[in-house]
Amino acid sequence: MRLFGYYAAEGYARKELDFCFDADEREYHEDVIALMQDIFGLEPDTVRRTGRAVNIIYYSKSLAAFFGHHVGLGSYQKHVPEFLFDAPREFFIEFLRGYTRGDGSVDKRDRLVLTSVSRQLLLELQWLSRMHGHQSHLWSYIVPAGRRIAGGKQLAETTAWRLGYGKTQNPLGPAVGKASILRPKITGLERKPFNGYVYDFCGCDNEAFFGGTSPVLLHNTNRPDVLDPALLRPGRFDRRVVIDLPDRKEREEILTIHARKKPFGPDANLAVVAERTPGFSGAELYSLMNEGAILAARENRKEITQYDLIRSIEKVMLGPERKSHLLTRKEKELTAYHEAGHALVSSVLPNADPVHKISIISRGRAAGYTLKLPFEDKKMQSKKQFLDDIAATLGGYAAEEMKFDDVTTGPSNDLTVITGLARDMVTRYGMSKTLGPVAFGERSLGNEPYSEEVAAKIDAEVSEIIETAKKRAKEVLLAHQGALEAITKELVEKETLEREAFEKILIAHGITPKAREDELVSSILPDIPPIVR
Repeated sequence: MRLFGYYAAEGYARKELDFCFDADEREYHEDVIALMQDIFGLEPDTVRRTGRAVNIIYYSKSLAAFFGHHVGLGSYQKHVPEFLFDAPREFFIEFLRGYTRGDGSVDKRDRLVLTSVSRQLLLELQWLSRMHGHQSHLWSYIVPAGRRIAGGKQLAETTAWRLGYGKTQNPLGPAVGKASILRPKITGLERKPFNGYVYDFCGCDNEAFFGGTSPVLLHNTNRPDVLDPALLRPGRFDRRVVIDLPDRKEREEILTIHARKKPFGPDANLAVVAERTPGFSGAELYSLMNEGAILAARENRKEITQYDLIRSIEKVMLGPERKSHLLTRKEKELTAYHEAGHALVSSVLPNADPVHKISIISRGRAAGYTLKLPFEDKKMQSKKQFLDDIAATLGGYAAEEMKFDDVTTGPSNDLTVITGLARDMVTRYGMSKTLGPVAFGERSLGNEPYSEEVAAKIDAEVSEIIETAKKRAKEVLLAHQGALEAITKELVEKETLEREAFEKILIAHGITPKAREDELVSSILPDIPPIVR
């Protein structure tokens, strides 16, 4: 590590490895030679003296490549070895010691100052210092024109950088005294334009990282409710920032970023893709675009079409198509009735989400699926919406029971989802007629926030919500049996129904499809110019 530090400050790597020092720095000459002998078993091929400069040179391409790979080539491209961010403190101290001997100094007040023309190198050293508990300050200065190195030609004006440590913060030997640097605080947030990297804040449960030029320790989590209270004591976190999942406009912007350098066909429409992906995180949108490119490549096409993007949404949400999972004629018909039941109930009930696609092609563990997505992102959900969603989810169960006078294992996941949703309505959202606006904690062994009597009332309320929803779903299916049969027949024949084809069936049977707000306005005010609309 100390050799890496020497190299970062005073080293060069071309076809040879070269350490350059002042003639008076004999202690450092001897240290480099001893370390090279001890670690690599090499003596210098030549020690060249030019005026006040001393060059210790090793003619080894592989060794030069080794140092260049880990620490960089050229004064402006030097950087801290990547593995040093995961290494113990002792490794950091030795790297800093070597760098200080080459491009650092300690004044009479024990303040350490490091110098470099590479801002990136000193910024990384500042981050490392903060990771190990040492405060520092980074600033720039101008080196005037006319400077010469070893009697060479005059150099132009240069911007250089310094990293300074107070006497109590010097990692190489802090002095006793009062710290002169206050603990940093976040006083404001600035939104930066995209610069080539998207950080997905929802990709993990809890992650720590550093942010800012003067590093501040940051944490991100998508489960703040389970954090240890000791972590949240006053002074631990100066500012809390809530970052939501991207809305439709932001999803379109993220998709545009990930669409760069990808060849798209003329029909590709990222606005439609953004509309179909509510709740997607940045990482899922990135995966979606990659999956679209993979689908096109597998079919030997040079452009990504809208069809590829739509299929990639379903792959990210539900998993890949299981083409080997072939259904029998009876299973195919039963699955078609099941999915048609979902879609029809969702289309008739006013507060359920609109249907975008129905399929009886197996994906993941599902024999078929109905893609129901809102036209606009939802920030809140009402009791009526919950009840209609539960009824729409039970549409498949009700269709099976009504048509075959029997039920299968197909709706098992539907039942799990609606039971959890109904229980949340009663215990979390205060939507119970019997128990009223009360939130109940999670009941488990050793944690019983309410009595057995209340638990029985909760179970009865959940059962009533589900039973009422099932009754509503069956009423819709009985009232629109012609539409149910038509949707089922089309699914059995074509296996997949997109929104446009599905809505044609609804219209043919007297059901008005749900429309976006802009579509409703267009139908009411057809002559108003778009800019006014």
